[in-house]
Amino acid sequence: MESEKYQRHSDIKALVIGIGFLLVIILAEVIALLRLNNGHLVYTLDDPYIHLALAENIIQGHYGVNAGEFSAPSSSILWPFLLVPFASSPCGEYAPLFINIIAALATLFFAWKILNHSITINNPSTKTIIVSTLLIVFTLGTNLIGLVFTGMEHSLHVLIVALIVWGLIVEAESGKAAPWLAIAIVIGPLVRYENLAVSLPALLFLAVRGHFKTSAISFLLIILMLGGFSFFLIHLGLGPFPTSVVAKSTVVESMGSIKVMIKNLQESLNNPRGIVLVFGLLTLVGFALFSKQNHKKRLLAMVTSCAIVLHLIAGKYGWYHRYEIYMWAFFVLISFYLIGNTLSGLLAEEKK
Repeated sequence: MESEKYQRHSDIKALVIGIGFLLVIILAEVIALLRLNNGHLVYTLDDPYIHLALAENIIQGHYGVNAGEFSAPSSSILWPFLLVPFASSPCGEYAPLFINIIAALATLFFAWKILNHSITINNPSTKTIIVSTLLIVFTLGTNLIGLVFTGMEHSLHVLIVALIVWGLIVEAESGKAAPWLAIAIVIGPLVRYENLAVSLPALLFLAVRGHFKTSAISFLLIILMLGGFSFFLIHLGLGPFPTSVVAKSTVVESMGSIKVMIKNLQESLNNPRGIVLVFGLLTLVGFALFSKQNHKKRLLAMVTSCAIVLHLIAGKYGWYHRYEIYMWAFFVLISFYLIGNTLSGLLAEEKK
């Protein structure tokens, strides 16, 4: 009983270290920003102010940045509506920062749950060191801190990805698909369109695992919501997709042209981050085909491979690493789970 209590204390300690690291750096950056800008908060992009202007007009029943002129400047369907309750407030410009900080903390919490579940080391002190170190590496490697200060929806996007990963792990371990997993899968594309690259493989995983009804209903809801928003934009006299999505995605602009997808794949292969994802893809395929792990883990590796392929042929890169970070987070979190037992075994061997 005493050992279990000590283990729980050790697990919580790793989470506190990870969260403490995140909060200290965020606080330091906020203080630096306010000092450098005479007490004014300034984001790394101008998009948050566009979203806040859109949110203010939504309150007035108008969808657009300028009054009397319809427009769809936001690359996220959901994000401007999340800002609506704060848009007219004197502190409204701080809303993206606060939402992103909460999202980053929640992301780290689910990363901790994944690591705590995957790393099976009996020595509590050793486990604390390993989990807390990996949490810090995850924080830096997925640019959690940088995303907070963009004032955009990417912090929330990474949180949705972390939720989906944890939900898939729970299903792989228990055989039960939690209702919140389906909700996260459906909400993902509403936060960022490119989350379809995660949501669709996740639904495939659920279908193969026997959750046909959940998978089918979730897929239908995604189609209805995305299609409904496109119909709404067309009704306003606009195109079926937000202008920022069309401007930054050649695949969307070409309406899914195979030729453009091939060109996008070539660009991925010429991008350093794309090359990293390719190595991740090859590793996951090798794991799925040749690993001696159980079939559920191999299936999870294969659907993650499908997600990476979708990003390689249709995704973008750059702009503070905002566009590819969701896929990087998905791959890293899934990898934590897949290699957790192996890593634990290697560490146990070294300890002997």
